[in-house]
Amino acid sequence: MEHHIFSLSVIFTFLLQNDAAKWTYDGDLGPRHWHKLFPDGCSGKQQSPIDITTQSSEHDPKLGDFAIWHDPPKPGSLFKVKNNGHSITIETLGPFHVTNGGLPSVYSTAQFHFHWGHANHQGSEHLIDNRASPLELHVVNYDSENYQSLPMAMVQPQGLAVLGVMYEIGEEDNPSLEPIIQAMKHVEDPEDDHHHELPAQRIRNFLPDDTSKYYRYNGSLTTPGCFESVIWTVFHDPMYISVRQMMTFRKILQNKRHKGKKHHKRETKDEKLVEEVLEESGMAGDKLQQMELEMTLEEDKAKDNVPTETPTLGEPPKKFYLHHGENPNTDKMQNVSQSGKEQSYNTESEKHLEQIVVKLEHENEQLIEEIERLKLVDNFRPVQPLNGRKIYRSFDSFVRKPASQEIKVIKEPCNSSIKILSSWSVLLVSIFISLFRKNELFH
Repeated sequence: MEHHIFSLSVIFTFLLQNDAAKWTYDGDLGPRHWHKLFPDGCSGKQQSPIDITTQSSEHDPKLGDFAIWHDPPKPGSLFKVKNNGHSITIETLGPFHVTNGGLPSVYSTAQFHFHWGHANHQGSEHLIDNRASPLELHVVNYDSENYQSLPMAMVQPQGLAVLGVMYEIGEEDNPSLEPIIQAMKHVEDPEDDHHHELPAQRIRNFLPDDTSKYYRYNGSLTTPGCFESVIWTVFHDPMYISVRQMMTFRKILQNKRHKGKKHHKRETKDEKLVEEVLEESGMAGDKLQQMELEMTLEEDKAKDNVPTETPTLGEPPKKFYLHHGENPNTDKMQNVSQSGKEQSYNTESEKHLEQIVVKLEHENEQLIEEIERLKLVDNFRPVQPLNGRKIYRSFDSFVRKPASQEIKVIKEPCNSSIKILSSWSVLLVSIFISLFRKNELFH
């Protein structure tokens, strides 16, 4: 009972921290700052992922192959595909269990998800001999013999068993991944909180053919709160994914599409600032706090009456205060001509100038926004220090089968049977001759 109370306490603390500070994969909320944002978990000494150095790993003969129950899945089992803004996750609905493989208990599969990078030289969270793969699959399982649910198990030592699979680029589409690739079209916007259901597949479809070869170490979740409760299995042999399928993953986490925003509608700088602040602070949707923030910005703006300059081509405007509803003190603008004489422009010219500057400013904002939106985003945590932990392996040989290479059965040529028959014939003839000679000697 005590460990259940401890679990709830830790999870509640993490939820409070997670609500107070969102996390990302870059910038001030990125992995390099998680140990400060989530000190109760992400600052531990047994963090994941790690760089698996094969030559320094130790062979453990007790690490055998896995047993995966209900594979193929029971009728009615489903995969629920979601986009949580950090990854594509597939929640399993139905009984899926993993055991053996050196695991101390029976573990139920809760979900699996993916990590990737914007280019082929990076993406996987674990490295093998300092080399990354473009994508890594994590199958998350919890100890269902000792804990009632994933939240209860995720903060307990060895409460989770995660299977990690490296994916390399292959020439053809991976048929097991294709239903997920197609489902991703329905979950492009994480703000929709939408999911797409699929008939469940065999879990083994996503694992290498030889699941008896793997690396084993104790570590943590690779996302906040980074609980050090994971028995890690990283398979030795990789799977494959096509270039087209890989690009679908890379594009799904492009910067948010700003749901509901119409591009032909001009959004003032203040409104945009309010939107960004509300989103980052977790106050989005709170109308009262939004109004308070807008009023504060308006008060600060009223105190600032610095004259403005007309921007030159290619230069962003330094300051421009012709906001909607703002009345100039005069209906004329003073300017200096080439001859140095002052000329006054009527209100129409002033309005025309404002329209030009507003249009340029708006087009510049749209261009910057589009560039940001098209950026490909990484969603992997860098490797963490090993801190004296041991890495075990279940095998002796270090030969790694290429992901896209099929196992070829090399058959003997057709004339091999003739060769075997000829050999037997020679042997029989030799025996016959020797017997014949013996008979001659006795006669």
